[in-house]
Amino acid sequence: MNRTTRKKLIVTIGVAAMGLTFLVYSVLANSGSYRMVDDLLKDLATNSDSLMDKKLQVHGWVVPGSIHEWIENQETRRTFQLEKNGKRVAVENRGPKPDNFTDQSEVIATGHLEKRGAEFVLISDKLDAKCPSKYEGAASQKTLAENPKFH
Repeated sequence: MNRTTRKKLIVTIGVAAMGLTFLVYSVLANSGSYRMVDDLLKDLATNSDSLMDKKLQVHGWVVPGSIHEWIENQETRRTFQLEKNGKRVAVENRGPKPDNFTDQSEVIATGHLEKRGAEFVLISDKLDAKCPSKYEGAASQKTLAENPKFH
């Protein structure tokens, strides 16, 4: 192998190693610990310190009537509660919300925990709401397609 080819190979390996390092760092920095509301509260009861500085994704259903929205400094803010199996956690969120964010919608809130008195509050910077109606529509279309009456 001549000298020029060896230099090109070393540079290529170096660039690939830096790219891989960046990819791993990005994935680890942006991934959060995923918990259902009831599991989160169970974990908080046994060891709250281990979850306080972590990025969390908390999955649950919006408690009907718990959504309160207002505008502060030209930014929409909201508070609501997520629930699963009778367990609830308060959530504070700012910024845009998904179109299908309503009472009883299934939501994954991403953020970090703060302790306020005896209560834990999830300070969320991102909301993802699931849309079950899309899947129900797909199922009904499949039923129509499978029915010989419609062929």
